[in-house]
Amino acid sequence: MRKQFYSLGLVLILLIPALQADIILSRNMAFGSGIIGDNSVRTLTIRNSGSANFNVTSISYPSGFSGAWNGTIAAGANHTVEVKFSPTEVKSYSGNIIVASNTTVGNRLVAVSGNGVYAPPTPLNLITVAGGKLPVGSQLANQTVQTFQIGKYEVTWAEWQTVRNYAIANGYDLANVGNGTASTHPVQSVSWYDVVKWCNAKSEREGLVPVYTITNGAGVTFTYKTGQMPPMASASANGYRLPTETEWEWAARGGVSSKGYIYSGSSDPNAVAWYVGNAGAGGTKAVGTKAANELGIYDLSGNVWEWCWDFNPSGIPALQAPNGVRGCRGGDWFSIPNAMGVTNRNYCWGLADARFNYVGFRIARSLPMVTVVGGKLPVNSSLGNQTVPTF
Repeated sequence: MRKQFYSLGLVLILLIPALQADIILSRNMAFGSGIIGDNSVRTLTIRNSGSANFNVTSISYPSGFSGAWNGTIAAGANHTVEVKFSPTEVKSYSGNIIVASNTTVGNRLVAVSGNGVYAPPTPLNLITVAGGKLPVGSQLANQTVQTFQIGKYEVTWAEWQTVRNYAIANGYDLANVGNGTASTHPVQSVSWYDVVKWCNAKSEREGLVPVYTITNGAGVTFTYKTGQMPPMASASANGYRLPTETEWEWAARGGVSSKGYIYSGSSDPNAVAWYVGNAGAGGTKAVGTKAANELGIYDLSGNVWEWCWDFNPSGIPALQAPNGVRGCRGGDWFSIPNAMGVTNRNYCWGLADARFNYVGFRIARSLPMVTVVGGKLPVNSSLGNQTVPTF
């Protein structure tokens, strides 16, 4: 659950006598911890205790803090200013708020501090999707999908940062990669290469076997962490990965529970999607704030396009390069309805190394195969005495 920070109603008094300059300020404004991507707000009250008007020409803030006001405070009056703490990194922030004036009183300082922190990781939400076959009417008609798991939500900016922090410390080249409007919004501006590396890092962080590997010229296979080389996907690995296009479409349609909707979960785009008709130019929205589809999966239509594993031949010669055009599905916050349909295929207007602010992803995971030892059905079965081989 996303933490919300509200004004604590804390009033820090800054005394500014109109005719004296010897006031000593000893109180600090301490915000404590603030989640990256969110704003904490507190109130600074400027009190003119003198007998003449006091002119505030500007208020300046150290990095991580903000506010805006200038004007005149009448003798004996107060003025309140909202101070926002908006951390962008995991670190301590501190400095002085400087209230500048053109009176004989001069400038006044208030010490301010806060700590940037990540949101506690959201428990992983994976939906198990029973397998089946894509229907006639799909560009991928009759392709079979095995039972698998897929993310209930698009990967959020907060989730991306948590894993990216681990990845950077463990040899992945993901420093400064990715962007997000807020912690609960989907991550944006990540390439296909970025997200498969991130999936590997998440797998390692949770003690799972990474899916994506690279084999060097000496024939040595290792976990894909750096560079822009199309990796191999291990079918036996139990870690996280991108969904294939067939898996993505099968899940978006609702799998075996499909009701045949145009979009994922409804034929009314406003019910299930953030798109140009309701988000406009406002950008991404928090994941999971529209209705889910038949399987309980959110935002498969709209919000951000989602990378898939597959190559997607675009038919455009300029885009047929060695690193390939990878598929993406679902539409984004500025898409028209046709782009968000569960049958629509796209290539995100770029190669696997492209980063766009309207493209994100969600994770998938393969379920382990179970070996069933053969034998003979019992007499009381309608298929009694038939032999079943191991499968």
